[in-house]
Amino acid sequence: DHDNQYLGHPTTVLLDDDQTLIAVFPTAHGKGQLRMCRSADGGLTWEQVPNLGIELHEVPTIFKVQRPDGHTRLVITTCTPGAGTFSWLYSDDDGATWTDLETIDLEIPNGPVVALATMWRVHDDAGEPTFAWRGAFHNFQYNNYIIELTFEEEADAPGGYACVWSAAERIEFETEEGLARCHHAGL
Repeated sequence: DHDNQYLGHPTTVLLDDDQTLIAVFPTAHGKGQLRMCRSADGGLTWEQVPNLGIELHEVPTIFKVQRPDGHTRLVITTCTPGAGTFSWLYSDDDGATWTDLETIDLEIPNGPVVALATMWRVHDDAGEPTFAWRGAFHNFQYNNYIIELTFEEEADAPGGYACVWSAAERIEFETEEGLARCHHAGL
């Protein structure tokens, strides 16, 4: 919108057509309006998506997950550092429309920082993929946490499935040395 406007911390997702990319990022350094751009040609050219009217307090991250019916869902996560809140919105139509932002209180002291640094599909004991997805983040003290996304059939929810997030669980280290290395990584 403005020349020389700082836009940082983009995350991207490649859609199922293996050509379309969506990038999300804040207007400023880690906060500001949620911005979104879309590329239909593998990133050669980009167009800005109309503003969703969401004010961010931390970097947004975008992920591609699969609902129990096999349909792809795009999920954007963000948070409010210090307040312990975790927020998300999602799209079931490749980013053409998005749900309203939903928020839960994670009840985590001093965090989270960046809602989800990563998210991966959970597999069962036989190695088969489930319809659960696990994400990781840390708080301001560099304690690491995981949280899981599952789906609940809900007739009123867009796509017929609501996103259900588990309580955040702190990752415990077997040794003090492991914990110290984790804390040192953020310095």
